Amino acid sequence: GVRIVFIGNSITLHGSLPKIGWTNNWGMAASAAEKDYVHLVTRGIEKRTGRAASVKVRNLAAFERNYRTYDIGRSLADLVAFDPDYLVVALGENAPSLDAKEDETAYRQAFHALLKAFLSGKRRPRTAVRGVFWPNAAKDAEIKEAASKVPGALLADIKALGAEPSNTAKGCFQHPGVA
Repeated sequence: GVRIVFIGNSITLHGSLPKIGWTNNWGMAASAAEKDYVHLVTRGIEKRTGRAASVKVRNLAAFERNYRTYDIGRSLADLVAFDPDYLVVALGENAPSLDAKEDETAYRQAFHALLKAFLSGKRRPRTAVRGVFWPNAAKDAEIKEAASKVPGALLADIKALGAEPSNTAKGCFQHPGVA
């Protein structure tokens, strides 16, 4: 089969948290597991390759919040050892504001180190990185720069999606963080 690793934040995977009205275990704000982006992209890759997928999904919101000190090697060892054919990265929304040049540099370097960890396997995964959902020029610029240093990485600019209210789940969930 084909091996796929998805790393991201709650949009990628979030376990049940009833106190905020989220009682599921899939990408937050999706109305059903098969409608979150992980499942949709997996089906697309399976259709394109004609092979069934083995998938690993990890919420790395802790990386976003603590990118300066996050232990990438220890946290991603099992995902790197999985030796994926595809790597899909959806991070950035939970990272603090990049207010100073040193913040931008540190974020770019940490993001690049995260991507680079996957280049140590037997194969280099086809890598897709997306910018942030909520428009943020500084974060998008650093993500783009980090991804540009990974051979063959594709970058998806999605800021237009976050700017369009119909692309949210507002009205479907009471908690604004879920919606």
